Amino acid sequence: DSVASRGLGDVYKRQVVKTYAGMAQAAAAAIDGMGWSDIVGSIAGDDTILVVIRSSERAVDFIARFKETLGNDL
Repeated sequence: DSVASRGLGDVYKRQVVKTYAGMAQAAAAAIDGMGWSDIVGSIAGDDTILVVIRSSERAVDFIARFKETLGNDL
């Protein structure tokens, strides 16, 4: 039997995003919903999100785009 999968791939970089308590899951859903190709996915706790990014170069782009999206309020 095979395992159902939407995709596998190498991952080279992770970013941590801090949120207000209780907001991480909603924020992670929003990050995933942006559809940015450099984001593999995210895992959220109560106030912390782990964002998995395809490469170190794309991680730099992610940080810049994320800051721009939030109005540089990081």
